[in-house]
Amino acid sequence: MLELFMTAVIDRDDETRARAVLKGICARDGYESMNRCLRFQGPRRPTGMSNLVSVHKSDKDKQPSELLLWRELQTAVSRQSYLIDLRYEVPYDGFGPQAQQPDFNANEGILRWLDFPDPPPPNSNRAITTRKKIEIWKQKNLLKIMQDNNHALKGELLEHTVQYFDDSGIEYCLCKQYLLKDRSQYQPMLSPDTRPIASHLPAQEALECGDPMGRWFLFVKINVLEDTRPHEITRAAEKLQVIQRELEGAIEFKHFDRRTWDPRVPLEVRSGPAPLPQVVTVGDN
Repeated sequence: MLELFMTAVIDRDDETRARAVLKGICARDGYESMNRCLRFQGPRRPTGMSNLVSVHKSDKDKQPSELLLWRELQTAVSRQSYLIDLRYEVPYDGFGPQAQQPDFNANEGILRWLDFPDPPPPNSNRAITTRKKIEIWKQKNLLKIMQDNNHALKGELLEHTVQYFDDSGIEYCLCKQYLLKDRSQYQPMLSPDTRPIASHLPAQEALECGDPMGRWFLFVKINVLEDTRPHEITRAAEKLQVIQRELEGAIEFKHFDRRTWDPRVPLEVRSGPAPLPQVVTVGDN
């Protein structure tokens, strides 16, 4: 699946106006949720998702399309490791030290894999970013699957999202991220260490915004299921351009260098010299 999207930065003081604009476009209120996001880093030397025992334990309950997504993920990470997110919606009573710690293997979550965006075609709208995406919904044992495949937990975030959908299925997603611990405690992405999952979420009033200026991000997204059909990709890009023109003066969509969205884990480089070949003596001694 391909995801085409545009990005806008919404200042904190403009949040109410942005919500009103999106409600007017979609003629309905947005779906508001808080999602706990666990970010895992694959091994520096890719091994692929070779151990899916925890997935296959429940094969009898899975649709063929879900198993196809797992195989697609295996192929995607076979030669290159990535950052992979696990997402779990947080209930209203899930905040503060008194809240019960969720069982991430027993609870259903979403696995999200995103590829490095494609380079923009010449003379294209540079506000539009295109990348491959795999999302596997309503999955149990996701934490176990990450551990079985040597993926290390590198950080946790809380995402406050407000999702609007118009009649054609285009998604308008307002998003703000919050930290679950002090900034100094976050693990560098390329370090070999891992961190335990936070024992509890802070109280909502104690959450620290990931952006020091408290800004929101607006993503307007279209998914193209058949990513081998160029005409469908072109149609999706044209729809986004129409939205950009309609919102001109109200919301400004910006061009971000595609490296902003780079989820790849750099390959491990051997620092020592390559071993010399064995010496074979030819002829008389």
